[in-house]
Amino acid sequence: MTCAESGAEAERGDSMTGGPDWGQLALDIHVAARTKVPVLISAPPDCAVNVARAIAAFADEWKASHIVVCDCAAGNDLNTAVASCQSVGGRRTSEVILVLQEVHALGAADQAVVAKLVAAWHAGRNTPRIVSTSSESLFDRVRQGLFDGQLFYSLNALHIVLRPIP
Repeated sequence: MTCAESGAEAERGDSMTGGPDWGQLALDIHVAARTKVPVLISAPPDCAVNVARAIAAFADEWKASHIVVCDCAAGNDLNTAVASCQSVGGRRTSEVILVLQEVHALGAADQAVVAKLVAAWHAGRNTPRIVSTSSESLFDRVRQGLFDGQLFYSLNALHIVLRPIP
């Protein structure tokens, strides 16, 4: 699946070609690469992980090889992924990006684990950078009572929105 539109231009795209606003996406990636706040990428799964890798590639402290991907929809064990962050090639945990792919699929217990990671990050502890992705609206999942509202807002510090090209 091809992915495209991002940020403020997401609804109208590039007015000249009718296609995606690649410039906005590049800007979003640049901003995300320069900050350490949690990032939420709303996009089809394949596109979202590629954007997370681009964020890592353009970051000063992180590199694409320092990414641990936990596919929440596939049932990957979150605790194993977090443990993997602590043993990535001699890196400090804070130099690793934990990508929570399809974060909307997390159950309540795993949401609590992620909430503790975010709280530890806010407290200045040595934790991995969290980049989460979702192909479903997390806001809708919060309204349905299926996703913790506080965790949603914590993960949504920087939000990149991509939509498939029709």
